[in-house]
Amino acid sequence: MGAICRVTNNNQLTSNHRSQPGWGDDMATFQMTIAANNLHGDYQLANGYGPAQAKAVLTEHRKSFVTGNDFFLLSQNGVNAVRIPVGWWIAYDPDPPAPFIGGSLENLDRAFYWAQ
Repeated sequence: MGAICRVTNNNQLTSNHRSQPGWGDDMATFQMTIAANNLHGDYQLANGYGPAQAKAVLTEHRKSFVTGNDFFLLSQNGVNAVRIPVGWWIAYDPDPPAPFIGGSLENLDRAFYWAQ
């Protein structure tokens, strides 16, 4: 089991999400639980919601899940490296193959900007 550290905006660091490492087309690059239907990650969201609604859900998620404030908090606490998991389909952004949703590369570019 691997551990994932989540950073929150209220200056708390937690490391309470356990995951089983693995590879596959259906592996999530993040885990997001939607109480109504329990969909997880890009692949499941795209298949569960359909492309249009999944894009809206992912866009909102990407705006707030990790922010520039998180990078600032990490920097202020001496952290100088982060791991940013991305799916293989990022190489095809902004138009990855179905069912994946574009926007990952823009989000990664934003993280590089914040890290700088």
